[in-house]
This record gives sequence, C-alpha cells and structure tokens, in this order.
Amino acid sequence: MAGRPHLFLILGTPGSGRRGVLLDILENGQAPGRNNVVLMSRNDTDTSEARAIQASDVCTLIPWSWDEDSGSIQCDALNPGAGSGDDAIFIVAKPVDHIEALTRFIDEMDFRMARILTVVDCARVSAHQGYEYERWLDACIHFTDCVLLNHRQGVSPRWVQDFQNRYTKQHFPCLFFLV
Repeated sequence: MAGRPHLFLILGTPGSGRRGVLLDILENGQAPGRNNVVLMSRNDTDTSEARAIQASDVCTLIPWSWDEDSGSIQCDALNPGAGSGDDAIFIVAKPVDHIEALTRFIDEMDFRMARILTVVDCARVSAHQGYEYERWLDACIHFTDCVLLNHRQGVSPRWVQDFQNRYTKQHFPCLFFLV
C-alpha cells in the first residue's frame, strides 16, 4: 500500500450547500486519476445534490449510518486499512452529531486527515445572528482549514467582510473563499 488515504471533512449546517460545494470540488478541483470516495450519511443521500454526486463519474458515493446504541459510524463498504495515498475520502457530516464518532472512525479506517472545510450559509447566519449560532460556528471554524462562504445572494458585502474580519482579528488560522 502506498500511504494512507487523504481525508477531507466537509462540515456545515443542513441546507448550507455542503453537497453542492463538494460536487464542484470533485468536478473542478481534484487531480486527474485520483480515486475519490464520498462518504455520506444514509439519511442525506436522498437529495438532488446527493443524486448528482452519485451520478457523477468523478467519485464513488458510499452511504454510512449512525449506530445510536454504540454512538459510532457504521460503514460496511469500507475495510480498515484499505486504499492508498492516491485516494481522497470526503465525509459530509454534521459536527454536533458526529464529530467524536468521526475521530474514532478515522483512526479505525487509518485515514490521514488532509483538510477540514466548513461551508457557511451566509444568508442564514446573517438573518439569525446570535450568540448561540456564533459559538457553533466558532467551534467548527476553530478546526477548519478553509471556510467556504456560500448562499451570499441578498447578503451585503459589508456583512461578509465583517464576518471574515471577526475570525481574522481572533487569529483563526483558516482561509476564506467565496463560493
């Protein structure tokens, strides 16, 4: 085996456009010849974006399920240690529900963490600004390499800049991209 598969964790709220952004990354941003695997909760696979990912020829979609009793991720289609350093694994997850189980799952599967991306629904965040939502985003963005600012239609450019500046002033070590 030539190295461990690279893992890309895609975080964000439901409706933030995580799956659409992921499809764009897969179709336009990945190196040719790389084996891309998308792991998505079985509960999330019945969306137009998930069907587009599944129909795409740039990746393989593998559903996983949440075992409530053990608090773990179940994915029978993957074997621990399988894959190579040429493989890219993308996991679409809800951080509040799955982050602790993902840590165990990553260790069990012997993935190498490559990047954590957080997709921010700017329209939702700007409309519902408040301490609780800020704390939730702070927790996600604290571990994030790239913040992808999505759904900016109808959101003032000033708000987007203020949002970025809040994290820049706190010296969060992540990059911001408009998608």
